[in-house]
Amino acid sequence: MAAVLLRVLALVVLAVTAGCVSTDAGQAPTVEETDTLEGPTQTDAPTLTTMEYPYGTQFVSVERVDASVAPPLSDAESARFENLTRTRRETFLRALDADGGLTFRPSDERSNPFGFGESDRPEYVRYEGTWYLVAVGIV
Repeated sequence: MAAVLLRVLALVVLAVTAGCVSTDAGQAPTVEETDTLEGPTQTDAPTLTTMEYPYGTQFVSVERVDASVAPPLSDAESARFENLTRTRRETFLRALDADGGLTFRPSDERSNPFGFGESDRPEYVRYEGTWYLVAVGIV
């Protein structure tokens, strides 16, 4: 579970560094130095706002998992590729081929078959003898 949280956090960091999220003014917050023991104080706290991606946008990425560090998987966390629905198989293959993963906006006609809030969404998929992590992030 910790590995999944780290992957989702990595997706969020990727979204921030890709320019999907920024500070209000597009500048870093300013910091004033003080002579107190507390150290520097922040005068303008950054406010994150979405720029290119509207609220509810989901990001799906598929990454190969090294078998030597793969966590033990329960049936609820994992699935074999052939047991996925047709739309999940298609989405998995598209995300596997996409360098940065896939983006599903709320306005898209197609929805994310690996939806962020879906309780039956497998976190790991076994495809052609290899385990893959299916990470889903949301704005």
